[in-house]
Amino acid sequence: MLMSNAVIVDKADYADSIIINDLKNNKIMVPGKGNDQVVGSLVFLKLLNIVGENLDLDYVTITSELGKDISYTITANSLEIEALVPKKADWWGDNKVKHQPWWNRPDSATYDVLTDGKIYEGDFEWKEIFKDEYEEAKEYNKPALAKGKVFKLIPGGKDVH
Repeated sequence: MLMSNAVIVDKADYADSIIINDLKNNKIMVPGKGNDQVVGSLVFLKLLNIVGENLDLDYVTITSELGKDISYTITANSLEIEALVPKKADWWGDNKVKHQPWWNRPDSATYDVLTDGKIYEGDFEWKEIFKDEYEEAKEYNKPALAKGKVFKLIPGGKDVH
């Protein structure tokens, strides 16, 4: 949902581009050039923050038309994350900004805009999009499951578009 028809834009060019700001497409703000390794690293980190401790995420594999059939697999130990993803202070260029970059937050934002000290957190909340799933998830009480070791089949395979 977040990546479909998205425009990948360098953070340095975002504020100066009237065209980018007027597009209805989602934007993915990246540090520098948006190559496959950078985008894969940011997507992997964003997914980790979205799923939290609810799921284990081992890797993300990414490829693009410009990548000429080359794919990149990003894991928590990938060197690309350390080498290509800026630290919070570097991203903001200011140690005083309290907000984490978009890839380190569980919201639906894929770019960062600060307005009067407030951060853009996306156009929607996950609880709005996945209302039914959140209601169904309330049935599962982790402590009760751990004590009684009762397992229940959770329906899956829903296509979200």
